[in-house]
Amino acid sequence: MRSLFIVLLVALSCLALAKGQCPRPCRNINRPVCASWKRRGIIDTCTFRNDCILQNQICQRRQDWIKRLPEAACIVETRNCRSLLQ
Repeated sequence: MRSLFIVLLVALSCLALAKGQCPRPCRNINRPVCASWKRRGIIDTCTFRNDCILQNQICQRRQDWIKRLPEAACIVETRNCRSLLQ
């Protein structure tokens, strides 16, 4: 029982550290990534400058963006992308 408690404590500590690593620094590289996010029945589709910026958005805002393939800019974007990606 004590071992289980220690494992749980270590796991929670690691999770707290992982959340603290957000945002991570991103290079200023232009490799567009198209991703979609479904919320309350609405699907938003936006282009991110690169995968690192997408991962920071997911981490910071706790949003479930899903990368679309192939990795490129979106052909059609949602109108409110600018406000979503702030």
